[in-house]
Amino acid sequence: MKPFIFRLESIHRYREYREKRAQGELAKERHRKREMETVVNRLVSERADLAKTCSDAAVSGMNVPLYRMYGSFLERLRSELEDAHDELMKAAEKVRTREKALLRESKNRKALEALRDLMRRRYTEDLEREGQKVLDELVILRRGSEL
Repeated sequence: MKPFIFRLESIHRYREYREKRAQGELAKERHRKREMETVVNRLVSERADLAKTCSDAAVSGMNVPLYRMYGSFLERLRSELEDAHDELMKAAEKVRTREKALLRESKNRKALEALRDLMRRRYTEDLEREGQKVLDELVILRRGSEL
């Protein structure tokens, strides 16, 4: 009785490797997306704080150069926020792309595992049939010698 050998085992190991690599890439992209979310949240908070400070200073009376400085700083923050939001959208798209790639690699690996399981089941069924055939032949030989 020889052991079961799956001839596509090297391909299976390679597919597992590709799936793990896809998981790592997805983790990196998710981390990058979280970092971008943090940047966007920080810019939103900074802009809101500056707008409140500017409005408080305007109520108490502010000179024109200071008002212009606040205005230009708020405009720069708005521009940075816009850029950060665009980067966040790109990062979210990359995460979706990596998730699709991981799903594809996972399906490839699982398909090969299903094939391996099917081949193993057929192998064991063949072994059982062969064993039963040997037992049947022994019974026939024994009965034949008794007659």
